[in-house]
Amino acid sequence: MKENYTRESAHGGKIHVMKGVNSDSGLEAKPARFSGDEEFWSSSSVDSEVLYNLLAQTRVHKSAEEVEIMRYSAYVASNAHVEVMRFAKNCQFEYELEAKFLYEIYAKGGCRKSAYTSICACGPNSAVLHYGHAGAPNDRELLTTDIVRSFTFRDYLLIFICVGFIRYGS
Repeated sequence: MKENYTRESAHGGKIHVMKGVNSDSGLEAKPARFSGDEEFWSSSSVDSEVLYNLLAQTRVHKSAEEVEIMRYSAYVASNAHVEVMRFAKNCQFEYELEAKFLYEIYAKGGCRKSAYTSICACGPNSAVLHYGHAGAPNDRELLTTDIVRSFTFRDYLLIFICVGFIRYGS
């Protein structure tokens, strides 16, 4: 990295780092630091003013095309959620719910990937934040006493899943 930094700074290049205050929470986003980074920070080629504000603005302002893509992602995700709810009574494990969702968004919505790992939890897993990843997979067996097992639209199942279409998630 140091070699690339030296070469770029010799040509007037800048290293842009994330630094700024979130306007909603008031929390500060601090730039990444690493051992031996003092040389980078003492240089005038590190810019910590532009990147955060630029990215914050792109999250707020959307073109008509971006809005349409977001609407489509939401449409696909909504339809997939309904199909997962209909399918729930036929499942034995949570991961079957996730698989059904992934099938629906790809087969019927053309979305090859989900924006992030799905949380399809039942029973005690429904109370686990950020469930559904490799360390806490959607692998619990569904019991007949779980609400999801005899699912109707009036019952509850934690399904936190998102469709990614192009660069947008919904």
